[in-house]
Amino acid sequence: SAPFRYINELSAGDEFIVVGSDGRQYHYEVMDIGVTTPSYSAIQALAASYGPVTAQLVACSRLNGTATSLSYRVVVTGRLVFVT
Repeated sequence: SAPFRYINELSAGDEFIVVGSDGRQYHYEVMDIGVTTPSYSAIQALAASYGPVTAQLVACSRLNGTATSLSYRVVVTGRLVFVT
């Protein structure tokens, strides 16, 4: 049950969708994929340059971005494109 096991295979320009509690689908374009320490401030810093309308997918990873280790986090940052 590892829903983000392969997020390291996403690339800039790919799309991911988040279904909100309102039932709407929020479509995000992948802007960046990075690996960082598991601190909130380090993860947040990866999205800082992309503006306020972003979402991040975060999973445990090794330093190279592959699954899985508790030492690092692979972080996919997306910018909202549209809502359906």
